[in-house]
Amino acid sequence: MQPKRGRQVDYRVWLARCEAWRPSHPQDIPPRAVAIRPAESGTYSRRQAARYVEAFNRAVLSRGQLRIWAVAVPVTIVYQGDPRPGEVMDHNG
Repeated sequence: MQPKRGRQVDYRVWLARCEAWRPSHPQDIPPRAVAIRPAESGTYSRRQAARYVEAFNRAVLSRGQLRIWAVAVPVTIVYQGDPRPGEVMDHNG
């Protein structure tokens, strides 16, 4: 699904395991990776995600530990359970 025009796309940065892949640049994207866990909680703008990925992957490259790689994944935020107009919102429970 393509994002709507004019709508900001949010990203989550995930740490992924990459087997038999040798990146040469911090912004390289693995052709296949296995998700391990989110790098941080929350979402990032495109620019923030790119900065995080580049910094993390640059550190990985400098250490020669190429099995874990950061990857930015576009996400859609869905609000579930929003109140309806006129609904009582009780925060005591």
